[in-house]
Amino acid sequence: MFSKPVMRRLAGAALLLAAAASPALAQTAASFPSRSIRMIIPLPPGGVTDGMARLLAQKLQEAWGQPAVPDNRPGGNQFIAAELAAKAAPDGHTLFFANHQTLAINPGLFAKMPYDPLRDFTAVSLVVTSANLLMAHPSVPASDLRELVALARARPGQLTYGSQATGSFGHVGVAMLAQMAGIEMVHVPYKGPAPATQDLLAGQINLLLDTVFTQLGNVRAGRLKALGISSLQRHPLLPDVPTIAEQGYSGYEIIPWFGLVVPSGTPRDVIAKLNAEVVRALNDEALRKRLTDQGLVVAGGTPEAFQQHINAENAKWTRLLREMKISSD
Repeated sequence: MFSKPVMRRLAGAALLLAAAASPALAQTAASFPSRSIRMIIPLPPGGVTDGMARLLAQKLQEAWGQPAVPDNRPGGNQFIAAELAAKAAPDGHTLFFANHQTLAINPGLFAKMPYDPLRDFTAVSLVVTSANLLMAHPSVPASDLRELVALARARPGQLTYGSQATGSFGHVGVAMLAQMAGIEMVHVPYKGPAPATQDLLAGQINLLLDTVFTQLGNVRAGRLKALGISSLQRHPLLPDVPTIAEQGYSGYEIIPWFGLVVPSGTPRDVIAKLNAEVVRALNDEALRKRLTDQGLVVAGGTPEAFQQHINAENAKWTRLLREMKISSD
């Protein structure tokens, strides 16, 4: 039998070993963050998505006095970044700047993935949403959806539309519209929005569905024609562009979104602290203006609301991809 002092020392050592083995057990909101924060971004540096993630990281760094380091891990259908984030220690020091592709579309597109979007992550906060524009090259003789549908019916299988990748919003969104309108067009997949945009500007393809924040400059400059917008309301920066729904396709809505998640198992009080600081940052007037000037809609909200959104989007896109028989296989 050990003496009581020895037993107390052994118990203390056991607790320390348990905390070392599981940082999440030792982490509490009072001590968080205790070191630098890594924000994993599934896209390359330099784009709008990267820019908004870095703005948010800077705000977290200013608030807590700990470095908030952006970590870009592009490629592999965003699998590389998502898997890295899913396997990180669940202590709040690794954030994943997730989006519709990683958490909603990929599960319906790929039979096998290195992560589970609903099991491996827990929501922190929705950050921004946007809308998609259906755009045409100026040479396409259509100024709205009615004229485009008439043109496609007159030329079945001749109009082409690009997309960022098979199964992306650009692919599924136009395929869904074609199905609703009863027309046939040819899909041309690319590796990202940049090459698809280049070919649209050059007239190599006829149409493209892409985000407002990516294509706002091209539409405003007249390099591309906007035929419709994918949200249910018109966009404040493009008030003259009608929604696809109001042009006869009731219920048509495709909304890109971006938000922060953490590995499952992260303590709830740490998630609450992260959420409070993210929402505070999103309410900063200067940051909001920088985001809205790019065509983004600032969101925020509770972890619970964002988790419900993720669950609903996951179910929606899994069903749509199955119905339209779109997969990576």
